[in-house]
Amino acid sequence: TTTTTTTTTTSVTKNGLGQRLVAAIFALGPPLGLACIFPQAFLGALENAGLIFGVSLYGIIPAFAVLRLRQNADDNDDFSSTGSNLDTMSMPVSGGSLALYAIIALSAALVLPEFVRLGENLYF
Repeated sequence: TTTTTTTTTTSVTKNGLGQRLVAAIFALGPPLGLACIFPQAFLGALENAGLIFGVSLYGIIPAFAVLRLRQNADDNDDFSSTGSNLDTMSMPVSGGSLALYAIIALSAALVLPEFVRLGENLYF
């Protein structure tokens, strides 16, 4: 039985590599093909994705997360997982909630014109 187990483990390892290779081809092949055939369209898609989702990822989502964390801390007077309260947050945002709302507004102001431009290109 030991030989059978060793043989099975070896074949699973080789098969796992083959499955990863097939998955990589299916995941990377179509974008690579489209990038080679239509380079300008692909670069435009990367530009739009970088602006829209980059601003969302680094501007809007963290600000909402901190606001939610503060709301939960105010409701519970502590964080359920750590037991620390809002006064002992390791790196509080200076400016309070007003600064967080300003970050959200600024991020939205950067993204909104891009959504309008994308909408105009789709429908007109």
